[in-house]
Amino acid sequence: MALRLLAASETACKTMKLFTSANTSNVASQRLIAKAGFFQAGLSRTRMRMIRSWFISNVFGE
Repeated sequence: MALRLLAASETACKTMKLFTSANTSNVASQRLIAKAGFFQAGLSRTRMRMIRSWFISNVFGE
């Protein structure tokens, strides 16, 4: 179900890149996001939490 929701978001996206994030402690979400084809874009620290950012590009070869 979660993979289908990510795929629907990608289909509905009107920009060249779609971003998402997952808390570093949520390994299951990180694996799901990677399985959906997203690439890790960075790591940020907000309010005592570490969050990994991910993106998927609609541009071929990017």
